[in-house]
Amino acid sequence: MNGAEIPANQKVFIIITGFILLCIVIELVRRRKMLEQYSALWILIGVCAVTFLWLYPLVEWITALIGAGWTTSTILFGATLALLLLNLQICVKISEFQYNIKDIVQELAMLADRVQKMQENNPRRDHAAPDRPSPPQDAGAS
Repeated sequence: MNGAEIPANQKVFIIITGFILLCIVIELVRRRKMLEQYSALWILIGVCAVTFLWLYPLVEWITALIGAGWTTSTILFGATLALLLLNLQICVKISEFQYNIKDIVQELAMLADRVQKMQENNPRRDHAAPDRPSPPQDAGAS
């Protein structure tokens, strides 16, 4: 908190780490392993890490404001807070997906019940329609 600069080797490490994170995120989006909405958050995290190189006095000011002894503690606290918020967002999304899956399964059960009742009420259900070919026989079932 004395206005010291970040050592050059640490600056290089932070820049390389941010670049690697950016490359990984872009590759995951390209391969459709990550949605764009989540990639924006990870890109923001990488950009913030690199931006703090030039805003190091801000990190020192925040360190003094929260009463931390070292700027490293402030950075680790910020990273922990970011990961907690990310975890919270993922939990909310998982909950939404579970509700959606429940609704879809219930709708599928109702449709299956409706199809079964229609088949029971149809007297020609065992007869194949003349314009439709019969299903292929399974050769391995003999």
